[in-house]
Formats: sequence, structure tokens, C-alpha cells
Amino acid sequence: MGDALRRFFDQALSELRDFLSLLRDPEGRARLFIELRPVILIALILSMVGVFLLPPLLEWLADVLYPPIEETVTRRRAFGRRVAQTVVTDDPRNELFAPRMLAIYRYLASATALFFVYRAARRALRGEHFASKPSFEATLVSGARTLLSGIGTRETATSAPPLASSPTLVQAAGDGSIAGRYQIKSELGRGGMGIVHLAEDTNLQREVALKELPAAFMASDVMAERFRVEARALARLSHPGIVQVYDLIETDQGSFMAMEFVRGGPLDEYLNGKLPLALDEFYRLAPLIARALMHAHEAGVIHRDLKPANILISEEGEPKITDFGLAKMHEGPKLTQAFTIMGSPAYMSPEQASGEIADARSDIYSLGCTFYEMITGRLPFETSGPQLLLSHLQEEPPRVAELRPETPAHIAELLDRMLAKSPDDRPSLQEIVERIDEAAEASVV
Repeated sequence: MGDALRRFFDQALSELRDFLSLLRDPEGRARLFIELRPVILIALILSMVGVFLLPPLLEWLADVLYPPIEETVTRRRAFGRRVAQTVVTDDPRNELFAPRMLAIYRYLASATALFFVYRAARRALRGEHFASKPSFEATLVSGARTLLSGIGTRETATSAPPLASSPTLVQAAGDGSIAGRYQIKSELGRGGMGIVHLAEDTNLQREVALKELPAAFMASDVMAERFRVEARALARLSHPGIVQVYDLIETDQGSFMAMEFVRGGPLDEYLNGKLPLALDEFYRLAPLIARALMHAHEAGVIHRDLKPANILISEEGEPKITDFGLAKMHEGPKLTQAFTIMGSPAYMSPEQASGEIADARSDIYSLGCTFYEMITGRLPFETSGPQLLLSHLQEEPPRVAELRPETPAHIAELLDRMLAKSPDDRPSLQEIVERIDEAAEASVV
């Protein structure tokens, strides 16, 4: 026992001397810092769990394990009568359970963080890298990075190259002709779910926007089905405020969608230099957008990624909703699993931020974020990353009336309600249209 203890202390002192030597060496310090970066991420994850997730879970568990105690007590009343009463008292273990379990978690989390720091120091001393071979830290860090980098992006093939550098299927075709009918003229732009070309429909002799499912996504059954869902969603919608779809082409060249070509640009570009938007312009645009969205909802289509970049403004100044790449149809296939984060963080509803399945009321929240930006000149929450999602879940945005006092009180109150955390507290699209139309009529008088 004595020899084993002496060997342990000798080894500990030897490693301590090596660690001090590592700190004195500039290259060693740099190596240690590199190894500590994933440890910092692990510590952050443990802290977030301890601060945000564990306390409410422990309180709920305490109520389940230690419910209130009901006791029957006999009391003496006047004239010697005895009356039995039921008294409900709190179980004293209920209040102690959550703090004690939380303290145990913090001790274990601290010990875990110290253990990872020790492993990082050992790797730095040996010149190893934590990702050079499979390890628990590598797996955990990889998963965390995937989650954090995936916030605000759509489902893509994990090995897919960025669309900005991806060759198009049109380029691979060579002659610029698709299905013997659509002649490519130029590329209009690239988004998270596709590449859009300006093309000529040689049969009908009209210009169309030809959306291409990138080659990088063709191997993904989910992405291919999403492309079809977008086409079907647009095909069932016939409204002047929604971009029309003309054709879905699936050939050996790839998958393409022929859509109405809208001369103009997205709402976010239209708003450049105009924010906060003049109230009369807001009264003109907002009801048109809301009516178009209401038509989609009545047809059973939920957009799930509504934002200024997905609302086109034509040369005539008319808004048109586009990019239904994340759309959900009531009777369509279920492509999104529970706890999958979908959408754009700045305009994402609390239920989307928490990974829940979104319904039509989620679109109302996203529309509220868009209207809020048009009226106030800023987003409801101007943070980024995970903090932005937490803001949608937990914080209240500045009141519209405070940011722009000249906004009519009922319009300011309407926008605040559109950003309610609970979907049940948000107004309907019909009410939104009616209230804004009333404000527009009142402003003319």
C-alpha cells in the first residue's frame, strides 16, 4: 500500500513538473490552448444544462416524487364535539430535493470539466490532438458543433459542398437547355435550398425562374422530397401575392422547378435605406402579405420560413411570398422530426426554436418579426447564435410604442401580440388584416 501510494505521488509530481515546463514553452502553451478549446465548449454545454434545463426538470420531478401530504386531523369543537378535517401540508423533502440534486450535478460537472482539463494537458504534453483518434470529447464536441452550426440552416447532406462553390446541373448539361424546353439565360441567385436561373420557356415564349435542386443534394431522399413538397405547395396556391409554379421537371439532368419570374427584388433589399418604413407604405404592404399568407393557410400550407428575404417586391411594388422550401402541408409527408430546428433564427417562433412541430401560428410570429422590423427599423432581438434562440424563448422584445411612439396604439399592440410566446395568444391573420386596414382608413381621414 505504501509503495503504491509513493509511486502515485511520484508520478503526480513528475506530471506537474512536465506541465510547468509546458507552460514555460511558447509552443507548449499554444498546444495546450488548442486542446482546451473543446473543453471550454464542453464546460459551456454543462453550464447551460445546469442553468436552463435541469432546475425546472428537478422541480417537476420533486412534485412527482414528493407530492403534498394529506392528513386527517380530529379537532375538538364547542360543546365537546370532535370534527375530522383533512389537512394538506407540503412534504419537507420536496423543497430539499431540487437544491440537493442540483448541487450534486454541479459537483459532478466540475469534476467532469477538471477531468477533461487533465486529459487535454496530457494530450498537449504528448503532442497528440483530441480529434486524431475517436474519443468521447471528439464525439461530444462534434455533435455540439453540428448543432450550433446547424441553427438557422436547413437540412442538407452532411458532405455537401457550399452552394456558393457548387457547380450547377445546368453547367454540367453544357448546352444550357433543360428538358428540351427551358433555355437558360443567366443565374439569378443561390439560396439554402436551390439555385435559381432566369430561363426562356421556348414553348410558351415567356421568361420563367427555373429553380434547380443542387447536385450536392440529389443523393438525399429528404432534400429531394422537400423539393417536390415545395412544388406541390405552390401548385395548389393561386393568389396574386404568391409566386406561381408552372412545372416540375425531373430528368436525368436533375430536378428543376419552373416558376413565375418576378422582376424586382426581395423585401429586405427593398427596405434598405427606408427603415423605419413610412406608415402609409406599411399600411399598403402589410395587408397584402397577410392576405397571401392567409390564402396559403386556408389551402393547408404552412410556410415555416417567412422572412423579408422570402417576400419579393415586384417592379410595380406588389409583394409576393416565395421560397416554400420548408413548407408543410397538412396531409403531406412528415419530413421534419420532433426537436429538429427549422427556419431562420432572426424570424423563428419560440416553438421552432425549441424544436417543436410548428403550425400556422408559427408563421404569424415570423410575420410579426417582419412587420416589427418594417415599423421599428430593427429586429425584435439583435443577438446571434444560441442566445438568439434563447431570446425568442424567454425574453420580451422592446415594445413597438417605445421604439416608434407615433405608431397608432392599436397597431403597436397588434404587433406585440403577434410576438407572443404562446401561440394561443397571437391574433389571427383575419384580425391582423382588419386592424391594419382600419388604421389605413383612419390615416386618410
